Amino acid sequence: METHVQLAAQLMNCGERRREVRERISTRVTISDLANLKEPFPGRMVDTSTSGVRLAVSKPVKAAASLAVEWDDTCVLGDVAYCIADNDTYLVGVKTNYVIFDRTRFHRSHNLDLRRKSG
Repeated sequence: METHVQLAAQLMNCGERRREVRERISTRVTISDLANLKEPFPGRMVDTSTSGVRLAVSKPVKAAASLAVEWDDTCVLGDVAYCIADNDTYLVGVKTNYVIFDRTRFHRSHNLDLRRKSG
């Protein structure tokens, strides 16, 4: 018996309208909700395209939330397009607004202190 998520995925793939190719990857990332600057949380980037990324996370994320997705020295800033429960994880589609490839240099050049303040 198919789950709702599997069925939804099949329907989405049947009507695939995207023009760019999704590249399947598996990269650990750190995710921050930009409107709610609590502790960042871990996730995994499962695929990417020129217009966005898909994440697998352990908790739901609100649609339209603005996120920072960080790994190595790269940061993707984008908005949540969807969040779908998939067994014990949630699949989150993020539409990319900006990509910063040299995050450390960017922070220094804009005098940004991104160290988290406790409390």
